[in-house]
Amino acid sequence: NNMTNSTEKVQISFHAQGLKNVAGAFKGTSDPFAVITLVASEPGQAPKILGKTEVIKNNLSPHWTKKFEADYNFAKVT
Repeated sequence: NNMTNSTEKVQISFHAQGLKNVAGAFKGTSDPFAVITLVASEPGQAPKILGKTEVIKNNLSPHWTKKFEADYNFAKVT
């Protein structure tokens, strides 16, 4: 068996459910956003920040519309 690798671009979107309201007393509901970070794939390599989603006002189960692209390495056994 041989292993071949193929790197492809993937598109990722995010949502959350049941987030904790951290807005504080009398301040309404939280306005969540997410910071998207790729973890390091090799020792000594730094994580890479892909970006930040938009802020969704007053919503504890946001569906962010911003999409992110990342390289993904598909391994295939031949």
